Amino acid sequence: MDPSGIAHEVAMALVPFLPILTAAADEAKEALGRELGEAGVSWARRLWDRLTDGSSHGYRAADLEAAAEQAATAPGDAAALAALRWQVRRRLEADDELQAAVEALLAAAPSTIAAGDRSVAIGGTTTDTTIVTGDHNTLR
Repeated sequence: MDPSGIAHEVAMALVPFLPILTAAADEAKEALGRELGEAGVSWARRLWDRLTDGSSHGYRAADLEAAAEQAATAPGDAAALAALRWQVRRRLEADDELQAAVEALLAAAPSTIAAGDRSVAIGGTTTDTTIVTGDHNTLR
């Protein structure tokens, strides 16, 4: 896969975990970690550590960390997410070995993660099923 495609996958996969992985929202880290699950947090931390492991090939990990903190503090901001994707892509383009390692980590990602109140995660195919979240719902 090309670095741009990998960067997109990495950014989308890391967004729910960014408050845990960065300095943003320190007070919420423990609760968010419980919500996202130990396996998901462990996987995200391995991916993050691999991406931010020092500076190599002329790339400064601090640039990626700064973009991640911005995306963590503004999770709905398309520009912040684009900046994160761009920094991940730059990092991958600078290091072919890292790119291969990140692709392997993406392949080993937890198959489902439900984050947030009333979230639903389905790890397979669901047909003829009604999924309801919220309060005071009545199914007919």
